[in-house]
Amino acid sequence: MKESENKMKQYIVKTMNGKEQKVVDEMLARLADFGSMKKIKDKIGDLTYVEHMKGYIFVEAESQIVIEQLIGKTMVRTNILPMKNVKKVIGEVSDEEYNTYTKEKSPTEGLDIGTIATIQKGAFKGEQGIVLSKTDERVKIEIIGAIPMILELDGKYVVNTNN
Repeated sequence: MKESENKMKQYIVKTMNGKEQKVVDEMLARLADFGSMKKIKDKIGDLTYVEHMKGYIFVEAESQIVIEQLIGKTMVRTNILPMKNVKKVIGEVSDEEYNTYTKEKSPTEGLDIGTIATIQKGAFKGEQGIVLSKTDERVKIEIIGAIPMILELDGKYVVNTNN
C-alpha cells in the first residue's frame, strides 16, 4: 500500500439529481492518462454513488482541496472549467457514516406487517392500506376504502406512513 493511500478520506459531493453517473464519468475522464487532471490522479481514490442517495456521490481523496481542483470549484483561479452537474463538495464523512449510507437497503425495509402504508406510484397512488405480508422485494397490501382490495406491489413504491 502506498503512503498516500493511508491518508485517503471519504468526501461527499452534491450533484444534480439523476446526474451522478455522468459526474463520475466526467471525473474519471479528467483523471485519465490523457485528461487535464492527471497530475492529481494519485490523490484521488474510489468514486462511488448509490441508487437510494439521489444527488450525492462519494469521493475518496487526500483532501477536500484536491476534489475542488478536480471539479473546478476552487477559490484559486485555475484554467480548469467547472464541472457541469456538480454543485459543491459537502465535506468529509467518517467511515461509519460512509458504511451506513452505502449499505444496500431492501425496498421493504421499514414496512412491518400490520402497519399503514401509502402507495407512491401506479393506479392506486396516494391510497393507504394495511401491510398483510412482505418479502425482500414485494409487499401485499389491503387497501383501506369503500371497496376493500388486496394488491401485491413492488416494495420500492410503498412507504410507511406510521413514522
